[in-house]
Amino acid sequence: MEQVFIVLQYRIADKKVTTFINYFDERRIFQYDDYFLLDQARIKRLFLNNVAHLASEVTLSPDFLTEEGAEVVAMTIDGDFILANDHQTFVIPKSFMTADIEVFPQAVIDFFVAYEEQTLVSHTLPTYQPHESLVNEAEELPDLDISPVTEEPKKGFLARFFK
Repeated sequence: MEQVFIVLQYRIADKKVTTFINYFDERRIFQYDDYFLLDQARIKRLFLNNVAHLASEVTLSPDFLTEEGAEVVAMTIDGDFILANDHQTFVIPKSFMTADIEVFPQAVIDFFVAYEEQTLVSHTLPTYQPHESLVNEAEELPDLDISPVTEEPKKGFLARFFK
C-alpha cells in the first residue's frame, strides 16, 4: 500500500499548513486510513463547537487558533484534533485539556510522515498500522459447511400434536 504522506512530501510545493490543507480540499479527499477525517468545513465547525462547549480554566482557549496562528488540519475518528501552523503541529485530545495537548516542533507534512514511518511518539494517537499488516495478521478460519439448510415445511399449529 502506498503511504500517502511519504509520497506527498515530494509533491507539494512547500511545508506550509495551508498548502497541505488545500492539497486535500482541491482533490476532495475527506479521510485517510479510515482514521483521520480531513473535511475542513466539518472538522473546523466541530472543533469550534467543542471549544465553546468545553470552555473552562483547564481546557483549550477559544483564542488558541488565533494566538498560535494555527489551522484545524484533521480530526481522528476518536474525536481528537490535529492543528498546525507552519512550524508546529498540535494534537488536541477530545477532552481539550491543556495539560494533555501534545506539541510537535515540525511542519504538518513532517508530522504525518513521521506517523506513517511509525517514528511519531504520541500518547494520544495510535501507532500507524499499514493495511497489509492487518491482512498478514488475520486469522484464517477453517472451511465451514455452508450448504443451504432445508427445513421441513411448516404445518399448522395443531399438526405437531397429531403425528
